[in-house]
Amino acid sequence: MGRKLSQKQLAVLAGLTGARWKPKSAEKENLVHPNSLTPPRTATRAKTYTAALEKTINDQKTRILSLEASNSTLEAQNTGLNHELDDAHSLIHSLEESHATTTAHLSTLENELSIANNTISEQNTIIKQKDQRINRLVRDKCVLSSRLACVKQELLQAVLSAEESRMQSKKLSKDTANHIESLLLSVSRLAAAVSAQRSTGDSNARNTSQKCGAEIASAASSKVEVDGNEGANPWHLRKPAARSLASDHSYLASDRSLVSQSSAR
Repeated sequence: MGRKLSQKQLAVLAGLTGARWKPKSAEKENLVHPNSLTPPRTATRAKTYTAALEKTINDQKTRILSLEASNSTLEAQNTGLNHELDDAHSLIHSLEESHATTTAHLSTLENELSIANNTISEQNTIIKQKDQRINRLVRDKCVLSSRLACVKQELLQAVLSAEESRMQSKKLSKDTANHIESLLLSVSRLAAAVSAQRSTGDSNARNTSQKCGAEIASAASSKVEVDGNEGANPWHLRKPAARSLASDHSYLASDRSLVSQSSAR
């Protein structure tokens, strides 16, 4: 502290600290030119100036230390920020990869959705066609139900008609059996009369045979009445047989005439 600084050192310190020197041409001591390198003239002022410079230097050192500490803090913060920036870059890279993957997956989902929409459209078309077919089948079912009802009614009428025809046929068969029985009886009587006439030549037997022949011919040509309705003759298939019986009756009549002639002789 007691060492005297050279003018050059004082000038350097004045330049560093920005101290103001009093110029030589200044009339007042308190007027100092900023660019003047003239050191103070007296030792007291030099000591004061030196003390001020030392204080300034100490303040600057303190400030430098503070700045160094701040710099260390800022460097630590910068390091942390760099790490955070690296993490952010890594996160951004991961997000970009995830975005690419998500975009690809979204594209796949859009394709699947498009396919699903097409499938749904096709299914809707098929369902619409099936609905139309079902409607046609329902209409056809209604028509068939109506036809079936008509067919059932016709079948019922046919069954009733068949039952009525069966009853009529049954009654006709009964009447036919009676006619057959009557015809057989007439044939038996005719055969007996013919036999008696051939053996004895009795006129009563001849009359009986003629009567039986007439009954047989009448039965063969008669019509059977069923339930008040005149039906076809059930003997139409037996008319040849009836005609043969009538011819037999004619033959028997001619035979009786021959017998009568022979008896007269």
